[in-house]
Amino acid sequence: MSEEGDYGWGFVWGERCCFAEVVWDLEDSTQESPAQSVLFGAAYLGPFGHFFHMLLDKIFKGKKDKKTVAKRVLIEQIIASPLNNILFMLYYGAVVEGRPLNQVTSTLKKQYPSVQLIAWTFWPVVGWINHQYVPLQLRVIFHSLVAFGWGINVFLESASKVYDINQSLRQQRTSVALSSSLHGFVN
Repeated sequence: MSEEGDYGWGFVWGERCCFAEVVWDLEDSTQESPAQSVLFGAAYLGPFGHFFHMLLDKIFKGKKDKKTVAKRVLIEQIIASPLNNILFMLYYGAVVEGRPLNQVTSTLKKQYPSVQLIAWTFWPVVGWINHQYVPLQLRVIFHSLVAFGWGINVFLESASKVYDINQSLRQQRTSVALSSSLHGFVN
């Protein structure tokens, strides 16, 4: 398994927002900077994924029968998934958004359960494919590529909400301005 490759794939994490902004022509849709995402991906996600997959392979001695793959996926979903989601939510709130830790933890308490439940509807399937069919040295890369697509989806979803809010505010300002000018014109 190539450590350098796994660490490098952490950089993919940061590029998803740039990709989405360019392809869908989104501007100012998020506060997230690619450098902040790259930092999280390269400093945590890549190395964690590398060592986690190596540990699972060592524990299960490289076996790929259905029972072993089910155990691997279960361990991944009980340990890695919650840990990754909690750390990302803390990092995003504190570092990317620059909010105080008490606000970040309050948001985490409110939003984490639904985030984790959504993750558990998608990532176990990815984990099964990854552990059953992907060679050990490519597992972090495969996971990162799927996460790239997943990240674009999440980014676009959050960006569309920001876009809808911004559009609504612009429409309200236009209505107020129009009504003010019409009110002055009528009187």
